[in-house]
Amino acid sequence: MSLNWIVHFSVNIKLSVGNTTLEFFTSDSLELEIQKLKVIL
Repeated sequence: MSLNWIVHFSVNIKLSVGNTTLEFFTSDSLELEIQKLKVIL
């Protein structure tokens, strides 16, 4: 559920702001969050 929210939030940022740097930053942050979740699980 949290992961779905993170993905949804990431997609919204990419759709709302067409800034390439922000898109890469968001993608990297998303991957880090997924890695954290995997470690916790």
